[in-house]
Amino acid sequence: MLTELTVSTCDQMIAYRGVNRWVQSFEPVRFDEAKNGTPRLREGGVYLITGGLGGIGIVMAEYLARTVQAKLLLIGRSTLPKRDDWEQWLVTHNEADSTRCKILKVQELEQLGAEVLVMSADVTNTEQMHLAIAQAESQFGQLNGVIHTAGVPGGGVIQRKTQSEAESILAPKVKGTLILDSIVKDMQLDFFILASSMSSIIGGFGQVDYCGANAFLDAFAHCNTSKRGRLITSINWGAWQEVGMGVNTARPQKIQELRAENVKQQGMSPHEGVDAFMRILGSTITQVVVSPSDFLNSLEQYNSYNAAEVLEFLETVNELNSKYPRPELSNDYIAPRNEIERKLVGIWHKNLGIEQIGIHDNFFELGGDSLIGIQVIAHLNREFDLNISVATLYECPNVGSMAKILMPEESEKNTFEQRLSRGQKRRQIKILKN
Repeated sequence: MLTELTVSTCDQMIAYRGVNRWVQSFEPVRFDEAKNGTPRLREGGVYLITGGLGGIGIVMAEYLARTVQAKLLLIGRSTLPKRDDWEQWLVTHNEADSTRCKILKVQELEQLGAEVLVMSADVTNTEQMHLAIAQAESQFGQLNGVIHTAGVPGGGVIQRKTQSEAESILAPKVKGTLILDSIVKDMQLDFFILASSMSSIIGGFGQVDYCGANAFLDAFAHCNTSKRGRLITSINWGAWQEVGMGVNTARPQKIQELRAENVKQQGMSPHEGVDAFMRILGSTITQVVVSPSDFLNSLEQYNSYNAAEVLEFLETVNELNSKYPRPELSNDYIAPRNEIERKLVGIWHKNLGIEQIGIHDNFFELGGDSLIGIQVIAHLNREFDLNISVATLYECPNVGSMAKILMPEESEKNTFEQRLSRGQKRRQIKILKN
């Protein structure tokens, strides 16, 4: 382990098995179009799609309806009105209404020849999923395949995430997959497709829980395909132009703008996504990355990131245009007393957005956190040509204590003068007492 940690390498995923050292690698593979047109798909087959009324799910549903007139169980979190009320809903709601859009989409699927059962069910709730699948089998017959696209887009840096926030992102993909598997494990399915993401491999700013959720799908596919005797495939999708988590994920404004421009230029169209999906169905590979751009080049860039570049990027997406007054603190405001303290206050002001910062004001009471701390220390190291760590901010959480690190001679001088002053005062007191 010591050797591994001290040798310079760009390998991000490393595993030791006995005397062997394994690293993760990827290679391009060409999937030809299937000769029979629709591999593994049955005419009038019964297919369950989680997240079936949004994003990638609805694209897959439309393809199954168009090509094999499938019987579809579409599961989502939202509830549609009763069918008898659909026409009235369409008349009384405008085009911006999301429920109206979903009703129209279901009607479109049925016009293409599909039979559609839409059910509101929580994919992380075993009882609700049992009931939904039981109703579908009662109405349509035995399931032939599952496409699990349900998921929640993440957003926010790891330092600011709560456990409950992370669990809400993990649950649909992690717990949802386990529940689906427990229900269909004894069924003779033709395929079980897991909609993963490239984020599980190359990460994404503010996406730690979403990355983890998709990494679980990848691992699940590898661990279970050989055991079940059926195709279980995790597809690591790249960005889609019109649908998918990449379009809906919460990110800082600057990152959102960069992401939108990238998707516009390099994202795959729904047609291209469906084409890739059908080619994958004709294969037996457990995990497939579908990237609209050169994936190996993206992976190389990710593996060779530069810490300074990351900090510079963080600064651009976290620029504070708003300025806030000094909050109520446990200590009084004391202005900086020298040039070092004034420079430190300037750095804190730039990153915290607080208009008036005193030398004894606590960084964390002012609203600072680990991410802002990284930027503060980066500025400080550049300004004073130092190489101190973020941990220093916890040891010296105010400008006054931080300044002592930057001018130790002055600090020692002040300490000596303070001791001398106290000694003189004690002698004066002693003389007065005598």
